[in-house]
Amino acid sequence: MSPVIFWPLVGTAAAALGREAAKSMSDTLSFAATLASGPAEVVKEPEIAKTAASDADCKAACEQAVERFRESAYQRLAAAGVDLSQPIELQSDGLGGIQVAGEHPDRALIEQTLSGDLNLQQQFRSLAEKYAQANPSLDPRDYDFGVTLTGSSAQVSVAER
Repeated sequence: MSPVIFWPLVGTAAAALGREAAKSMSDTLSFAATLASGPAEVVKEPEIAKTAASDADCKAACEQAVERFRESAYQRLAAAGVDLSQPIELQSDGLGGIQVAGEHPDRALIEQTLSGDLNLQQQFRSLAEKYAQANPSLDPRDYDFGVTLTGSSAQVSVAER
């Protein structure tokens, strides 16, 4: 057999091996993502769309997720020395992160703290997804999702684009 005949076989085997490698890699985090996340695990919220029996259940699950986010954010921000006596308005920065909407004396510290916490960023993105699921009549492309933290409560807000 000439070597030319082997090339299609090698190509097919390489493609199959590549598909399996890609599937294996997609099931785990990349090495860089693992290093960036550090030892803490990212908290994943349950899939509300699959588990909610009704709209009321979906909205109640959203409210619980907002409360968990508030608790996590307040703990992290308090540890960083942020003034929590004033409301903190947070919204998506459009790149997967969180930014402060409006004015706050510790705006830079808040954004720095949140940008370094992949767990809180994931929780915030999850909240935005849950809000979209709980409000199917709204198109997420038409609004900016936000959460306002005030004392012992948190409130979801949306602003038209």
